[in-house]
Amino acid sequence: MAEAIRIWTAAVEAVESPELSAFTPQLIENLCAHKLLELLLDWYIDNVNDSLKQQAHQFWRLFLDSSVSVAVQQLHETYMKHARIIKFLESTIQSDQRLPFGVQFTSQFQAILLTSAPRDFKRTFLAFFKAGFESWNKQANNNSSSNDDEDDDDEEEEEDSESDGAADSMDVDQTVDQTVDPQDFAAACRHLYDMGWLAVVEDTYTDTLHKAIHSKILKQCTGKYETPFLPKLHRWLDTVVYAYMQVVLCSSVESPSDMFTAWKQRINFYVFEVLTTLRISEMFDIITDYPDSEPVLIDLRECLNNTRKHKDLSSSLVNQFQKRLLIPGANTSDIISLYVSTIRVLRNLDPKGILLESVSEPVKDYLRKRKDTIRCIVTSLTDDSNSELFGELGAGSPSTAEHDDKADLSDDSEDEGDNADHWEPDPVEADPSKTSRSRKSADIISMLVNIYGSKELFVNEYRGMLSERLLASTDYETEKEVRNLELLKLRFGEASLHSCEIMVKDIVESRRINTAIHSASKAEHQRTAEALLPFNRISATIISKQFWPSLPQEEFKMAPSLSSTLTSYAKKYSELKVPRLIQFVNHLGTVTLELEKEGKTVSFTVSPLHASIISYFSEQPSWDLESLAKTLEMSSDALRRRISFWVTKSVLKETRTDTRITYDLILNTPEGEGSSGFGGGGEFEGHPMEEEDSISDISNYKSVEMYVIGMLNNFPSLPAEKIHNMLTMFAMDPPYQFTMTQLQAFLAKLVSNDKLESPSPGVFKLKS
Repeated sequence: MAEAIRIWTAAVEAVESPELSAFTPQLIENLCAHKLLELLLDWYIDNVNDSLKQQAHQFWRLFLDSSVSVAVQQLHETYMKHARIIKFLESTIQSDQRLPFGVQFTSQFQAILLTSAPRDFKRTFLAFFKAGFESWNKQANNNSSSNDDEDDDDEEEEEDSESDGAADSMDVDQTVDQTVDPQDFAAACRHLYDMGWLAVVEDTYTDTLHKAIHSKILKQCTGKYETPFLPKLHRWLDTVVYAYMQVVLCSSVESPSDMFTAWKQRINFYVFEVLTTLRISEMFDIITDYPDSEPVLIDLRECLNNTRKHKDLSSSLVNQFQKRLLIPGANTSDIISLYVSTIRVLRNLDPKGILLESVSEPVKDYLRKRKDTIRCIVTSLTDDSNSELFGELGAGSPSTAEHDDKADLSDDSEDEGDNADHWEPDPVEADPSKTSRSRKSADIISMLVNIYGSKELFVNEYRGMLSERLLASTDYETEKEVRNLELLKLRFGEASLHSCEIMVKDIVESRRINTAIHSASKAEHQRTAEALLPFNRISATIISKQFWPSLPQEEFKMAPSLSSTLTSYAKKYSELKVPRLIQFVNHLGTVTLELEKEGKTVSFTVSPLHASIISYFSEQPSWDLESLAKTLEMSSDALRRRISFWVTKSVLKETRTDTRITYDLILNTPEGEGSSGFGGGGEFEGHPMEEEDSISDISNYKSVEMYVIGMLNNFPSLPAEKIHNMLTMFAMDPPYQFTMTQLQAFLAKLVSNDKLESPSPGVFKLKS
């Protein structure tokens, strides 16, 4: 027993000797012989724990009051002293299965420190890692700027970004380690690594990195779509972030540790995730700016391939569309234009078409509810000033615009047989009723046509618009329409557009017939030396009624001076085209006439009805409303709306009494009028073929007036286009039937009646 006590005493003294020099082989042999070595280890660890409990309080005071680097260094010295002794004793144990005394000591060491740690010690560590990151970032930027002069501007921007990057939204202790020498920081990280404390404070340096990366991306990428940013971000990661993490994790450049490799993957994924989230939130603006924003799609495509956030993108974009695009105030043409850009952008991001499939359905559903969708699409397709869709029409392949999924199903089967090794199933988000080929092959025009699922609606709309354009033309020019028609025939097929082809031929034939009639009139004039026949001043558009859409109807009796001229023209036509006859549509077309007053002559281009009205005043200078309406064989209300044109031009004067309304020809210029004596003169406002854009055939103008006044009670002012869109969406009983031009004429009339005022062209507000 005495021998064991002597050996134990010698062992205790040896443990406390410098460099363990007293641990002779004989002493170790004696400890093993008496089985005291493991007991000595247990005793030493317990003794160290008691000592560490006292030292822990000193460490935390120094940690909070002085410097993290100094505190960690002193703690590391204490730890290494005890760890060296335990490691030495553990290595001397002669056993096939050595006990993990070193691991036990490290765990107890951490537990003691954490038990006595102040509540907010991680805030101090957060400030320490933040200061270390800023110091390392500054050093890396200085090295980079000295080696690469071409990137000076980029590096300055990065330095400015990082100076406050990690601090954004970071709750840190502002009194500790606000500046850290890179060498001291590296030494402190090595000490923490040795003591196993990196795992304890992992959330602090993780938070530092995440906030620095997040701030960097937001500051440099938000709202900027002109260039891709991922290459710049990767360079910044290599020069700053990864270098910083090598220091924190004590990993060498030549042989990176497994922990560093794993962290590098985590950081890289976080960059993709943050940039993806940012671009998803900006997706509406990216689509709006397309194609100028095309460079950022390169970044976003790579990010999506790594994060697989396609579903988040589709749901976010649909939500943005609901709030910013699919609203009553948006113009249908703008919605269609943005939809076209959406198709291009999403196909860039996802060539398979799954993204586009999920995003396009709400847009198509909304467009189907708008009355002017088809007209806007057809207008864009045939308007050469609209470079996007018109270019698509010109670049299209000779194929029908309708897409047949059943046909694609057989094609897919053939492809699967030919390319079975490369076949991939569709994602679970894909619509099972559609094939992969249909998503990839449908071009932009096909997708627009498929909003309604049938090409007939578009062909009919184009037929109506072609009718308006051809009838409005006064020079019989059809080159543009022939070109559009040929392109559309490639898309929709010749059979569908046969009527349109006849319509264009009618215009060409009308030009030939008019030329023949005018030539015959001139020849007769030269032969007989008489005045030119009156019909020589007529240019008629002669149509094949069965191939043209229904024309608008408005019955009235034309003035004799006009009807006699048309009768002469019809007679001459019958002589040339025996046995054919023509029947004039009185309310369509234009009449150019001249009015003279006080030696001044002004030319007007008006509808036949307006010309007939003023013709009767050449015979009789004063008419009451009822008598003139009876003469023209039309209703008094319709006449009053039409005759107001001449009143606004100061040609006629309206006089109201309790029993009747009288119109008088103004023979003298009222004081204050212009030198011409006419209030404006010139051409009739509006498109002559759209019923002169009057509202004579619309019975609900009173309800429209109520809607307009109600809207302007809630808004300081509104443009006519927005008023039109809101009326289209909300005026249901009775249904709103005005065209845009008709509404503008109606709003102008409300202005003349002192119910509205127009502070700027096309903008209206309530009369103040």
